[in-house]
Amino acid sequence: MNVTAPFLVILLLAAFLDLLTKKVPNFLILPSLLLAFPLAYLNGGADLLLNSILGACVGFLVLLYPYSKSLIGAGDVKLMAVVGAFLGPKLVLLAVLYASVFGGLIVLVYLFYKGLLAQSFRRAMSLQFSNARIPYACAISAGSCLALFNLNYP
Repeated sequence: MNVTAPFLVILLLAAFLDLLTKKVPNFLILPSLLLAFPLAYLNGGADLLLNSILGACVGFLVLLYPYSKSLIGAGDVKLMAVVGAFLGPKLVLLAVLYASVFGGLIVLVYLFYKGLLAQSFRRAMSLQFSNARIPYACAISAGSCLALFNLNYP
């Protein structure tokens, strides 16, 4: 059974809801995990289910540090756990890398649009950061799509 379509729908919903409400709601996260694990089992038995669980743990743990520093929200951490449940532990790391790049680009575009790019650069050089929130679920979704593309097209 192909898991690409449900995974892409989840990513699109997460990005849309984050843009709309600035949150990734739990009502999306829990059903997504409850979908990912049985799909993994149906597609590959206990081995793929274990891979899915491990991927969810890796996705969750890798974003705990940025969350602890208030750089991202709790919904973003949980969304990355969902990504790990669908992609597994290796590709979730690739998704995190891609999401970081997309997140950085989103921040640059936001700062440029607001006319704050030079001011933010000076603050960054003095290690003073703004608390402006960006829709990081958009970056996670874009990064996860690229990681999925790497899975489907080696």
